[in-house]
Amino acid sequence: MLSNNIHSLVAALAFLTISGCGQEKELVTASEVLDPPTIKFSAIDGLLHAEPGILREVDLRQYVVDGEGVEFTDVVSLNPHCAHPKLSDVGFDVYPEKGGLCDYRYTAALGGERLQATISIFGTQARTPILPSVSYSIPAEQQVSNISLPTLLGFDFPNGYTLDKVERLTSNGGMNGVVISHPNSNVINYTRNVNEFGWDRLRYTLVGGGNIKDVQEASVVEDVLMGEIYILSSRATDSGAPTIGNPNASYQPSVTIKAREAAIIDLAKAGMQINESNPDDYQLIEVQSFSASVSATAPSDVTNKRFNFQAAMPGEHVVSYIVSNHYGEYSMGLIRIEVSASQSGKVFSDIAVSDDTPPQLSGRYTLTAPPLYNNDITKVFNVKPIWDGSTGSTLAGFTSLDTAQAYCGTLGGSVPALTDRLSNVITDAIQPSKPAPWPGQVAGYGHIDTALWAGGLLVACAKYSSMKWNALATTLYVSDTFQDIGVLTKDTAAQNVTANLTVGGSIKTADIQFEMTSEQGSRQVFVKAKSSKQGTFAVQFSDSSNPAMFINSSEMTFNMSKCNSYAQSLSGNCIGVEVFDSTKPFFVNSGYGIPSKPHLVVMPPSSAALTALGYAQNNTSNNSGKTYAALAVKGAQFRADGQGVGGQAARWCNNLSQIAFMGRRDWVMPYVEEISGTSDSRYIRFVNFLNNVYNFNRVGTWLRLNGYTFNSIYIGSRFAVSTTNTPLLVFCIAPLDVERVNLNVSVDNVTSNGAEKNTVEATLYHSNNQPATGVDVSFKVNNGALFSNGTDSIIVRTGRDGKASVEVASTTEGVVTVTAIYRDSTNLNPDYTGITKVVNINFSTYLPDNIVYEGISLTPLVSYNQAVAAGLEIDSTLELGYTIAVVNHIDATKYCESINASLPTIEFLVAVYNEKVLKNDIPINWPLSHMWSGSAGNIQQYYQSFDFSNGLGDSYHMTETAAFSCVY
Repeated sequence: MLSNNIHSLVAALAFLTISGCGQEKELVTASEVLDPPTIKFSAIDGLLHAEPGILREVDLRQYVVDGEGVEFTDVVSLNPHCAHPKLSDVGFDVYPEKGGLCDYRYTAALGGERLQATISIFGTQARTPILPSVSYSIPAEQQVSNISLPTLLGFDFPNGYTLDKVERLTSNGGMNGVVISHPNSNVINYTRNVNEFGWDRLRYTLVGGGNIKDVQEASVVEDVLMGEIYILSSRATDSGAPTIGNPNASYQPSVTIKAREAAIIDLAKAGMQINESNPDDYQLIEVQSFSASVSATAPSDVTNKRFNFQAAMPGEHVVSYIVSNHYGEYSMGLIRIEVSASQSGKVFSDIAVSDDTPPQLSGRYTLTAPPLYNNDITKVFNVKPIWDGSTGSTLAGFTSLDTAQAYCGTLGGSVPALTDRLSNVITDAIQPSKPAPWPGQVAGYGHIDTALWAGGLLVACAKYSSMKWNALATTLYVSDTFQDIGVLTKDTAAQNVTANLTVGGSIKTADIQFEMTSEQGSRQVFVKAKSSKQGTFAVQFSDSSNPAMFINSSEMTFNMSKCNSYAQSLSGNCIGVEVFDSTKPFFVNSGYGIPSKPHLVVMPPSSAALTALGYAQNNTSNNSGKTYAALAVKGAQFRADGQGVGGQAARWCNNLSQIAFMGRRDWVMPYVEEISGTSDSRYIRFVNFLNNVYNFNRVGTWLRLNGYTFNSIYIGSRFAVSTTNTPLLVFCIAPLDVERVNLNVSVDNVTSNGAEKNTVEATLYHSNNQPATGVDVSFKVNNGALFSNGTDSIIVRTGRDGKASVEVASTTEGVVTVTAIYRDSTNLNPDYTGITKVVNINFSTYLPDNIVYEGISLTPLVSYNQAVAAGLEIDSTLELGYTIAVVNHIDATKYCESINASLPTIEFLVAVYNEKVLKNDIPINWPLSHMWSGSAGNIQQYYQSFDFSNGLGDSYHMTETAAFSCVY
């Protein structure tokens, strides 16, 4: 889809245009294309994938920013083969077609202005149906190319899938090739005109039987996946196409990019390392994204390297781009941009409900508040983000009843049935007039009888169970020893508790054991587990005497542990890991280049470790999946052929990343470029390390010398050119150090009421720009603020995305400083101090609710900030959960009049005292001092004041000072 359809962008090169998300399209209806208006709001492109043949209701309000009151006046299909949409009040309805990407251009109108953007809908059941875009270069003298998708995609080509169809997208890249697909061989034949240079875009789909994993469910269905290929052909010159040092980069912004916010991204500063030897000699000429609005910031500028970016939804958005020098030579890269959910920091409370259903239980239950869309829920459940403008919150939208039930199960509840009582409770909870209304103005709430889950529904669980689960670990290790996983608490004696695996995990019942212990009469059950296999699992605990009393754990993982020694790794059910550090004296010799950074090194695995990981032996050229070639004295050996780039050897390192071994997702085969400065005239220093320290003399190992061009070396002896079918050892490596910590505020300026929370997020990166997973970050906070654990310090472990976030609450307004500290405990260098980052967050004034008596509202005591903003002269202040202004009667009167109110009469204050204070009906204590009334005293220029601490009045001169409230 076009990402900024209100603009027509013409590049400096005559045949080039810059567009946004997807191909240029010819309209198939007579609907007009708008001229650029004076923009007062934003309409954003988006991508949805939906089950084919099921009505999809698209709420376009999710894709409009600053558009309160917007109307959607038109929506048209841009593809002749796609179903026509039906316009609704909030968007449009359509039936997605299987295996097809359909683009729908919508028009949003507000206050005389109109904008257009495009929503693309891909008909598939796959959870992640979009494959990464790739490029294929054709030499200037070549016309015909046979493009093998498994070779081009490498590890990203899914097993069990075959090519379905290929289409050439209309573009202005200067090439108009002829495409023929060969599904049986997964090969695309592309023929170009020998006189055409530039780029072309192909879109292909794959079909196959895939595992649709949705937490507690798993079924095999036919998926449809989609991807794009950029065909590049450069003119033959001496300059060479621009080099992209990091062609698949994760963008690390200095400030967190939030959903719905616009950003400008500069390729020269985004870590792609483009043309570092001559950074001025290239230009951005094409930028695309399936899921976000993107466009070049200055398409006619031959030096432009920046593009505009705006995404409606949180998550990872992949942007593809093409850069060119000024000689007709092209290179293509990807940049992955992580977008955070926009949250207001508002807190939604659970609701106690009285009902008559179900009859076998008590008539009272708790209706849990709908969960927010955040890392805690997305890492466990397949949910979609739903933006609720009325509360300024991004909620978790559940797209299936099974997923919703799985979530409710972790709370000890279930998705409720639709009753009149439930309907009334939710209708009342979402009313904007409520002090803290639930969200619900955009999406509805799911119940057990509805079939309308496809578009995403909010979930409020009916919780009858009193069970509570406190997880003590989310990652355990394959071992013969039981390990603690959590504590189960009941409201009665912990008897009749059973534990069973839920559906969906990869660990089977036969491979896991549980141990549950409880003291006589205790309400707590201590639970341990052990497993002989690596994988995931979740547990349902239930009371056999009362089936309604149950609770589910969240998903946990049994991973491989690190062996205590290399000797243990030769036979143990663990993996040996050592540290290669070329800065040690042994390696610092004349003739060596600069020392490399420390790296973790995975030693060759044992048979026991491979069995735990589910590996099987396959010493043939058609090896695939989890296989190895042979077992030797020094550990398992792997071939360098087989399915996927790098074959069996590279798959081993890639699988260690997939299971996040040691919390790392950046294990790779060793190669010279990765360990910079490691070679001299004869040996690779890393291999010298293996020879001298671990006696691997004359043992063969695979090396990745440049990309996936393979060579081998017989350690301590010589380089060798081994054929890829030779079984050799593989040493996977990962950089040891955390090189960078970004600290950002994702929620700020919440009320200082002790309940609402600001959020600060630290993101850690290794030296190769990959997220640092599974490492601890220490957080500290000052000025009386507290973390979620009730203290001013907390340690949080980073997730798979390298992020560790904390929530901070305060009862005092003002600025609070959050400090994040990372320190590698294995670094014994006395000069090492770790990494410390600091950020400030703000807490706004807390004001209690108005007091309503006899139809008259009495405001809270006017705060210091309110008085300052009104220009009042403040004599002193009081503290009452917030800072209260003490002023003279003249200023108090002026302030109340400025808000169309007045000072209360002394009679009204006395009545409030008698009816509210004495009956403890006021939620806070009023100050132990006087407050102004509007009633005149017995002496001229004197006014009566009232003390809520004792119910007594007095008479103050108008120039004296007191606290005050207003009535209206």
